[in-house]
Amino acid sequence: MTGSPVLVLERQVNRVRHRLFLQLLLNRLIIAVTVACVLMAIWVLIRPYALGDRARPWMDWAAGCGVFGLAIIAAIWLANRSLPDKVSAALSLDERFQLRERVTTSLMLSPAEAYSSAGQALLADVGEKIDGLQVGSRFPIRLGWKSVLVPASVLGLAILMIYYDPVIPAARGNTEQVTQLPPEIVKELEQKKQEFLNRPKTPPKPDAKPKSEDIQRIEAQIEEILKRPGNTEKELRDRLSELSEAEQALRKKTDEEVAKAQNFQDQMKQLDQLQKKRKDEGKNQDGPAKEAKDALAQGDTEKAKEEFDRLQKKVKSGDLTEKDKEQLKQELKDLKNDLERLAKEKEKEEEEKRQEREQKLREQMQEGKLDKEEFDKEMKKMDDERKQKQETQQLADKLERAQQALDKDDTDGAASALKDAAEQLEQAQQREQNIDDQENELQRLSDIRDAMGRA
Repeated sequence: MTGSPVLVLERQVNRVRHRLFLQLLLNRLIIAVTVACVLMAIWVLIRPYALGDRARPWMDWAAGCGVFGLAIIAAIWLANRSLPDKVSAALSLDERFQLRERVTTSLMLSPAEAYSSAGQALLADVGEKIDGLQVGSRFPIRLGWKSVLVPASVLGLAILMIYYDPVIPAARGNTEQVTQLPPEIVKELEQKKQEFLNRPKTPPKPDAKPKSEDIQRIEAQIEEILKRPGNTEKELRDRLSELSEAEQALRKKTDEEVAKAQNFQDQMKQLDQLQKKRKDEGKNQDGPAKEAKDALAQGDTEKAKEEFDRLQKKVKSGDLTEKDKEQLKQELKDLKNDLERLAKEKEKEEEEKRQEREQKLREQMQEGKLDKEEFDKEMKKMDDERKQKQETQQLADKLERAQQALDKDDTDGAASALKDAAEQLEQAQQREQNIDDQENELQRLSDIRDAMGRA
């Protein structure tokens, strides 16, 4: 005998349980694969009617992996759930090897009974009888008649997927007769499209900033739409629909640019009032930055940009006296404080508006007028707005850098910060030019869209 009777007993009972589990698993897998094939056949049958032209090859792979994967998992779970305990396995061992329940009785001995002389004798006898038993000979893994279902269902599914290709008639409501437009209308529309595509464009100023990427993308989309054919009524309706969407997107972006420009101009008016108030109180100092401050307060971004350029060159070349430097530092500090104050007031005002929007969005979602995806999209948009600094705050940061650099006698750093301020003003100036260009573009686009609508 190899090992103690107790170990031999445990080993042989575990072998029985293992063989019983494999048989259960095989039976469950046969059923699971057959059911999975049936479900896949149903998918193949309904897919052309449910998806039509939207069906893609990867969808069959995804459905197959999902169905067969779940089937295998279910088979393993069911087999494990049905696995007999040790006592049931011992009974099976007794029955198949005609051991007259010796194994079951030995397995159910209490510790006290097992250590008794009778218990030891029983365990020794059982151990001797089962030690050399070939459990697999009486517990074979058999396929059974149900196993033929697997190749039959797999073959049937394969034939269905290869040869099933139904012809789905188009719905009557979707049939549309192709109607060619009259040649004179086609010629007129083509002429208007070419006028739009070949429109003269204002040459950009030297070092001018380009339009935003969003604006450029929309304008390129509009040109691409106009280059598509529009010789039939359906093509014309499609182009008209696409142009309407692109025009709305361009108008929305233009309105956003207009709002930014108007916001900056409004803040510059408030800056003018702050500077006048400081002057009335005798706190305003006129020094090297006087012209730049005045131009900024009057909303003249072009002149303000030129003045900041001139100022940074004077700082870099060392043309300022010590008195001029002190006056400039105080001017930059006062201007920075005024811009920060305006930025904080505007940010507070906009945050109140955002909170009102958020409240309305939550109410709309609760009422079912807005889904979760649209709500999250709007919330992310507001979060992005919160992260963006006010233009006046950005300008204030640059002026603060210039002031701090002057405090350290770092003329190069001060000149660099003043140059950055000039570039920001140049961007604001370019934005105003872009708005004019976009308004003209929108007008031309509206004209050609109207012409297409009349056709």
